[in-house]
Amino acid sequence: MSRDETRAWLGLSLNLAVLPGLGTLLLRRWAAGAVQLLLSAGGALCATVWLVWFLRAWARLGHFPLDRGPLFPAGVAGSVSFVVSWVWSGRTAWKEIRALREG
Repeated sequence: MSRDETRAWLGLSLNLAVLPGLGTLLLRRWAAGAVQLLLSAGGALCATVWLVWFLRAWARLGHFPLDRGPLFPAGVAGSVSFVVSWVWSGRTAWKEIRALREG
């Protein structure tokens, strides 16, 4: 396995297991990596803010809040954003691996 292929596998691992966009930046795809990183970090932040709000409302009310709260749309958008960046970053690194293997 070449050094470049090892780097590509490391990029794929970082993108899928740590934070989408980090591996893409390692592969020197600066624009795509920055956008993936912003999408994933922003999405995770939005989803986490909604989850914390929801759990606090649940504890305060003493029962499951059926209305999901005012931050629910931000939580859904954040989750979708994170998943999109995760799939995109995985595909980016996988394309790099395939290109190195083919030629």
